[in-house]
Amino acid sequence: MKIRSLWVYYMGSSGTSQNLIFSRRFPTVEKWTVLTEKDQYVPIPQNTEFTKNLFNCIRTNSKLNKNSEQKCSNQDKSPFYSVNTAGGKLFPVIVLNKDQFLFCCLPFVDSASHSKPFLIEIPGVTLCHGLLSALSDIVHTSHLNNENSLFNDISTFLIETVPLGKIRDVNLTSINAKIANKSIFAAGNQKQPAWRPNTHKGRNQIYICVSENVRAAICGTNQKGNDWEVYGRVTCKCDLDGIVPEVTLNIIQMPTNERFCLDNFTVHPCVQSADVDDALGDNQELDARSTSRRIRFIPPQEQFTLCNYSVSAPKDMPITGYYDMQVEPGGKVIIEVRLTLNPKIKNSFDICELQIPIYNRGLVQSYEVNASQGSVQLVDKRKLVWNIGQKFPSKNLEVFLTSTLLLNKQLPTNPDMYEDPFCIDLNSYVLLTFRINDFTQSGCHVDSKSVQVKGKLKCKLNTVHEYVSSHYKFWNIHGNSLTITPQS
Repeated sequence: MKIRSLWVYYMGSSGTSQNLIFSRRFPTVEKWTVLTEKDQYVPIPQNTEFTKNLFNCIRTNSKLNKNSEQKCSNQDKSPFYSVNTAGGKLFPVIVLNKDQFLFCCLPFVDSASHSKPFLIEIPGVTLCHGLLSALSDIVHTSHLNNENSLFNDISTFLIETVPLGKIRDVNLTSINAKIANKSIFAAGNQKQPAWRPNTHKGRNQIYICVSENVRAAICGTNQKGNDWEVYGRVTCKCDLDGIVPEVTLNIIQMPTNERFCLDNFTVHPCVQSADVDDALGDNQELDARSTSRRIRFIPPQEQFTLCNYSVSAPKDMPITGYYDMQVEPGGKVIIEVRLTLNPKIKNSFDICELQIPIYNRGLVQSYEVNASQGSVQLVDKRKLVWNIGQKFPSKNLEVFLTSTLLLNKQLPTNPDMYEDPFCIDLNSYVLLTFRINDFTQSGCHVDSKSVQVKGKLKCKLNTVHEYVSSHYKFWNIHGNSLTITPQS
């Protein structure tokens, strides 16, 4: 990526000054621009004219954003501007305002179609912004230490990072090392990835978590259809030695009673390949064996989401049941909840809790409750919390709760207390929260024996699998309900 020119302005503590303290043009890039653009070439004006036009453009954009209403249709153009000049428009002019300085850069854009391209179609935009960000750190450090050396520090920085106008490096650590004539810890001809600027030193270990979520809107009646979906993600944290520690692993599906397909499979940008290996039966259909995806990637140092997926059309919900709420005169509310665990789901919960919120009906003055197991408590006089326990009864896999509440709207309430506008009359719901460790409904898991690190690097592997609820709601069978997906 090449840049045509670069400017640095000192804005002062008030931010109103426009003192140009440094500018650099690259004649080689400018000649290339003339040859490429031909009749569409827009020359760069003198610094005085450019400065005037640049700040007029910035002020205009700032006023538009300040005066206009906050709507989705409004577009904030910063930090990319189109500056009007006598010869035409210069686009994109990238501006970074930081630490009382304003940094400005004009990249070379190969517009073969002679039309204004979209920013996403200009590959060097983010690179130029990274260059200005690194330059701002250099200027800030130099300004604090010695203002007299500011010009020399900027020149040295540009000689190392943008020789002849071509951006070579924007990593501040490696730039400082080159300027100081110090060695950079890089192995051979390996290139340091942008998402892994530093190397790890310490114990080698890999942490992988397969987290599968289920959310549902359950009405509990035959007249209304239940709505639910299952989706998941694989998160990863790799602490490995080396510049580019390449990791390979298999994501497979364990055989289950019900065959699932993983749809909408998306991966992190660091993934180099994600090959699919489907086992086919005699009838060219997926058999009961696992569907394997072999993923090869160079992990960043922080924890990241390796991939996301959704499970297509699961037939059975993990927990079914119904919620029955009826209102009687005098503020009396009768509640009945019955839950049944699917026998295909692992009957071992890390947490299993049912919340029964009371909206738009006042506070609970008194209540009676009967639960088949677990404990129930009243929170903030407007929500019953039922701790079901770690297991459903093994005999019938069913639990129930009945309660009678006496509500009083005259009791003082917190004005900041949230009231759901939909939950009026008989519209109400209960929220089920649960988590099951070492289990996924789709059978998706990471094969620990398939995890390999390039160079046969030995490391400790920790794998976690969990099945977690997300907005798992049972709606009152006597009221209306909200679904989780739009209805056609």
